[in-house]
Amino acid sequence: MPAARSTRPVATSLPATRYDLMVEALGGRGALVTKPAELGPALERALGSNEVWCLNVLLDPAAYRRTGQVSMAI
Repeated sequence: MPAARSTRPVATSLPATRYDLMVEALGGRGALVTKPAELGPALERALGSNEVWCLNVLLDPAAYRRTGQVSMAI
């Protein structure tokens, strides 16, 4: 029997979820990135560490690609 098809399109915007806090609750480290300028420092902290990290990068929903265009989401 074929699998049921979802009516939700691929790449649907989801509400902001604090995955960074979920990783911290499990003993790792997390950072919430909401601005492009925050991404570099967050990557440096994560890559310079021996700990498990989750960089939770919130994307601008208005920046998603329209059909036939290139997308820049952050």
